[in-house]
Amino acid sequence: MTAPLLISSSNGEQLLGCSWRWLRDHSAELRLTVMQVGGKRFVDASAALDAINRHAAVSTPVVAEADELAALRARLGKRGRVA
Repeated sequence: MTAPLLISSSNGEQLLGCSWRWLRDHSAELRLTVMQVGGKRFVDASAALDAINRHAAVSTPVVAEADELAALRARLGKRGRVA
């Protein structure tokens, strides 16, 4: 299997786990170049992944959500419904 070279509206969700709209709206922040051929827009797949990894490295981890999920799992576990 070969990796895709470009990400567009038709494959963004499957490849990156985020919508094309999110990627397009954050392209300036992520320093991505959005290319256009006719009416179709694309970004380079490797550049998008690198940009998201770079951005994630400087983002604050979401500890509160993890704690809430752990508490919910503990409550469900006590009831015999482990998630």
